[in-house]
Amino acid sequence: MNELDILRCMYEEHTTMGRHHEEQREKVTQLVVLMGGGLLGWISHEHFCYHTIPVAGFLIVLGFFGWLITQKHYERNRMHTTIAGAFRDEIGKRVDLALGKIRDDAKEVHEAKFPFLHNRRLHTMWGIFSLLISAAGIACIVFTFVKSS
Repeated sequence: MNELDILRCMYEEHTTMGRHHEEQREKVTQLVVLMGGGLLGWISHEHFCYHTIPVAGFLIVLGFFGWLITQKHYERNRMHTTIAGAFRDEIGKRVDLALGKIRDDAKEVHEAKFPFLHNRRLHTMWGIFSLLISAAGIACIVFTFVKSS
């Protein structure tokens, strides 16, 4: 196995790990939204009585914890993407290809096609789902107290 093969294997390893963290982030978000939806349904079914307040509190914690995990998976994804980029750049140097320029040119074309969306961070959008669960928990507690007074 020569050096170029080793670099390619390392590049592939880190791109695979980056995808893995994206998939894990998706699964965490699905779990949080599914659990949150079920608990919200139960709170609603119980007509926002005082005994639902602990469950609403759990929703707040669940949403925050889900957000925290999605942010950690994003950080891990970025780490592997950064490392993979370094291996890609080294491969480009060794085979005398301007891989960075090809990528930058393609990115410029892409950004022109999507001027509004290309600056929106996907990890932020994923995180909003979990934060909405926390917000729903807070709203349930507030509604319970308002309804009961």
